[in-house]
Amino acid sequence: MFEQTTALSLISPEPEHLIAFVQEADPRDLKPDTITLTRMDGHHNDVYAVEVPPCSDPRALPRKSVLRHPRATTGIGPMEAECRVREDILHGLRTPRVLHFGYLPLPGVQSPAMLEEYIDGEPKPFDTLTGTEIISLADAIKEVHERTSGYFSSTSGQEPTCTGTYGDYMGAMVAESVTGPLETFDMRPYSQAEQMVVRGLRKLECLVAATPEFSIPAAFSLLHRDLSWRNVLWPDGAMLIDWNATYGDIPDDLSYVLVDNQVPPAFEEAFLAAYAPTPEVLARMEAYTYKNRLDDMMWAIGMQVRYGAAYDAVYTQRFEALQALLEGSDR
Repeated sequence: MFEQTTALSLISPEPEHLIAFVQEADPRDLKPDTITLTRMDGHHNDVYAVEVPPCSDPRALPRKSVLRHPRATTGIGPMEAECRVREDILHGLRTPRVLHFGYLPLPGVQSPAMLEEYIDGEPKPFDTLTGTEIISLADAIKEVHERTSGYFSSTSGQEPTCTGTYGDYMGAMVAESVTGPLETFDMRPYSQAEQMVVRGLRKLECLVAATPEFSIPAAFSLLHRDLSWRNVLWPDGAMLIDWNATYGDIPDDLSYVLVDNQVPPAFEEAFLAAYAPTPEVLARMEAYTYKNRLDDMMWAIGMQVRYGAAYDAVYTQRFEALQALLEGSDR
């Protein structure tokens, strides 16, 4: 069986912690005033563009790089797993090189962080991609899934040990990200959202029970888990950035691509034709759409509770997305 624990505490390093991490990664005696940090967009991770003085020493950091660390303690394990797998078996894939991995010098929590290769490219909304670009995106995602398939399993020697079915995995994920917070948060200000979440949980339970492919013993790949169009750059083909990496079931990633980006039918058809998922993966995809919408709703509530009005727009967007999904299932 699979066991998950719910723990969401924010990680809030000071600028001096980030600068110390950059200094640790470079063999030079970099002075703090020679390091420039610029905050960038990030969803599950805090992301910074880093600039240091140029140097001919091959051990030194390049002039530009990117620093990432998880925004909350729930991201610590995923980032550690991501870095381990990327160092082991993702060399040469369409994702930035890891330049340095370590831990921020924070009191009370050991928070991982990494410096990555800076990619000089721009994101593009998925509904604007050409046929060639859709194929490049599908190939980049599939290569990650295939190369890491089974890496997280009871026989691989890598954590977590997986001894259950995909249905067990789904249940554990829902307990961690949906029902756990539902029981923990004060939901009185969110009564409408709570009613929708309960409806969605019932629908998800029925979908899993009615899908034989959820009774298959699980074998997991590394997932990006945040494949929005903003996390794909296009220097000369698709480059996957700003991972919210974790082990998991492949249709979880595919659901993000097709549902969270609100792609048109023509994109979905072209993407699935290029990726060519197995029938078993296709059969599990609808359930992951519900799981992700429920997960997103509870995440938005949690962030609004902690940050207040700064997350009002995010909350509204997640509320409307879950509402639309439920209304569509009623037709």
